[in-house]
Amino acid sequence: MGKKKADLIAKMKPQFLTQGAERGHAKDRLEKIWTDWEAFAAYAFNKSHSTCYAWIAYQTAYLKANYAAEYMAAVLSNNMSDIKSVTMYMEEARHRGVPVLGPDVNESIFKFRVNKEGAIRFGLGAMRGVGEGAVEAIIAGREDGAQEYKSLFDFARRVNPKDVNKRVFESLALGGGFDGFEGIHRAQYFALDQKGRALIELAARYGAGHQDAENSAQASLFGGMEEMEMPEPAIPVCEPWEQMDLLAREREIIGVYISGHPLDQFRFEMKHLCTPQEGLQVLENMLPLKGRELRFAGRIVEASHRIAKSGKPFGSIILEDYHGSQKFMLFGEDYLRFKDFCVEGWFVFIKGSVEQRRFRDDPNDVEFKVKSMELLADVREKMVSRLRLQVDLQALDAEVAEAVANLIDDHPGPVGLTLEIHDVDSGLEMPSRTKRVAVSDSFVEQLEALVTKGGVQYQLETGK
Repeated sequence: MGKKKADLIAKMKPQFLTQGAERGHAKDRLEKIWTDWEAFAAYAFNKSHSTCYAWIAYQTAYLKANYAAEYMAAVLSNNMSDIKSVTMYMEEARHRGVPVLGPDVNESIFKFRVNKEGAIRFGLGAMRGVGEGAVEAIIAGREDGAQEYKSLFDFARRVNPKDVNKRVFESLALGGGFDGFEGIHRAQYFALDQKGRALIELAARYGAGHQDAENSAQASLFGGMEEMEMPEPAIPVCEPWEQMDLLAREREIIGVYISGHPLDQFRFEMKHLCTPQEGLQVLENMLPLKGRELRFAGRIVEASHRIAKSGKPFGSIILEDYHGSQKFMLFGEDYLRFKDFCVEGWFVFIKGSVEQRRFRDDPNDVEFKVKSMELLADVREKMVSRLRLQVDLQALDAEVAEAVANLIDDHPGPVGLTLEIHDVDSGLEMPSRTKRVAVSDSFVEQLEALVTKGGVQYQLETGK
């Protein structure tokens, strides 16, 4: 019975009544049954659906609340092929206090999993260039040895070289799969020897040669492994990659940033100077933001400079932050004002507002119009005008009070300082005439530590 087939149900009613009467059932009873069925058809499907959804919602809510790490690992595994979803769910896991660690040849399996410490370990199957066969070979080598891989060369000796080839070695090194090996950093895997060979290539050859020698020894009546031991290739010495370079290579393999983020050096600006703090993702639904001035910061991942048919130049950038990315178009005077900032890889700070789209009559057709653009590295000094230290006398102790005083003395600078003293029923505001501070990364880090200890809070006043 279904409400979507009302015509068919109507045609079947005479047949039901006739055949029911032929079998000795009373007509009024048959009419009652049919009426009940029609009522059932009108709501039963919706009711059963809502019941199922409610039950599933209860189950998932229970799992998320009581087994957050396992639940988020399952959700991430279910969305492995969708990098945007993986990024979103990784952020959700971290928000819930569950760390998401990068891939590791000693802990990872094909999908996301929870390790012994309760953190989520990235799945090897989500890495570009690492197929299911390679993952199975890595797990098999781990289990056969009954212990963790101790080094790159131990790994090379124990995995099947047919499944774990040079390309897999490269992907694992770039994506951080070998980061657990002590005494070696990612740049060393790709450093060249005097013959122009990278360590990662030598390791793959070493592993294949070792296994060939081992197989030959097993087939020989006289040979022994001690006679055929192969020397491990020398690990080259080189400088580590710059953080930006390391993250770019990592993202190319994994699809997301794991060991850090290019914007980490601007966490202060992202937290205190951007509105709203949800980042660029809020522009996916701009209509509720119409008329509001917004400030965003991020890294330009794509920049375009073009010429229209009319001969006028225009351009666009794709800006990326922690939460997502957004494309901004620049035309006419706006393009001429901001084109010098439209450089791929630059970190910029944008102010603007959501307005009705130009040359459109529909008031609900809105766009974000860029009003100003500047380098992100410059905005803290330009915008932060005053620091308000809020001290709770009930929670403050002598140690923290002394630390606050020392912190202010150790970081003189251009930013005004106001001290707010709060007691149970009263408060006192004292702008300093002699003390000013430099709101540097070091200052903010030490200030946050004092906030954690208790008794101190702070607010920043920004200029326009």
